[in-house]
Amino acid sequence: MPDPAADPSQASPAVLRAAAAIAVVQGAVTAVLGVVEAFAVDGDRVVVGVTTAVFFAAYGLLLVVSGVALWRPRTWARGPVLAAQLVWLGVAYSLHSGSATWLAVVLAVSAVLCLAALLHPASIRAIEENRPAD
Repeated sequence: MPDPAADPSQASPAVLRAAAAIAVVQGAVTAVLGVVEAFAVDGDRVVVGVTTAVFFAAYGLLLVVSGVALWRPRTWARGPVLAAQLVWLGVAYSLHSGSATWLAVVLAVSAVLCLAALLHPASIRAIEENRPAD
């Protein structure tokens, strides 16, 4: 039987790894959108374009880092991933009509799946078991 202390991912249940994987994918896509936005900055709106690009790149990077930490599992990663899923649900709701309905569905489904996996009892137990001693 593998030693969880030697390989921290062994201590992570499948549902927590699923939440971590969803967070990493969401973060990577968001960071890429930030880079794309940086290359699409219009000369008339430089400040808005640059701040939007920096925000999306930083937000995506934070989500990737949190997802990787959640895989291990690290207690500090639960908060940012949980908050990000609530943001995604809000974004999905704002996009639910019009030509972006497909995007709203993708965002909502990924957020709900991540939340369900993150709040699963096995995930909570794994995170609590890896809480550092006070």
